[in-house]
Amino acid sequence: MDRPDLGNESANTFEGVPSLPETSIGGDLITLGNEFAEVTLRKVRTHNGSRLEISSPRLGRTISLCPLELESLTWQSREVFSEFLSTPLGHVDSVPEP
Repeated sequence: MDRPDLGNESANTFEGVPSLPETSIGGDLITLGNEFAEVTLRKVRTHNGSRLEISSPRLGRTISLCPLELESLTWQSREVFSEFLSTPLGHVDSVPEP
């Protein structure tokens, strides 16, 4: 029996069982911004479940976070985010010498 073409298939598929596409987009694109930054958010579906994709059009960077990674943000205090923003490229002592 022929399998339907579902786009990109993982190399780890089981015989006769179609895989989900690597990533499929669902939901509306949400844009949030202020004078300092702008990000776009959307829900994507991967072979490992749903993720929230966060993109920075200005920086050209994207990250996809799972529900646990997103929930872990709620465990943090405001001070953690203040420290994170004060050293956005990491701590000075962790930056390799040229």
